[in-house]
Amino acid sequence: MKARHMRFYDRVFGADPAYWRSVSPSGVLAPDATPMLLVCSTQRADNPCA
Repeated sequence: MKARHMRFYDRVFGADPAYWRSVSPSGVLAPDATPMLLVCSTQRADNPCA
C-alpha cells in the first residue's frame, strides 16, 4: 500500500498500516497454515509477482 496503487484500495482497506498488516496474507503465513493457492500474473506490465 506504500507503493503506487489504485485509489480503490484506499477506500476498501483504509489508511492504517497496522490494519494492512493484519489482513495481509503474507503477514499471517506460517508453516502449519491451511494450504492455499496464490496466483500471480507475469503478463501484467506492473510486475506484481516481484
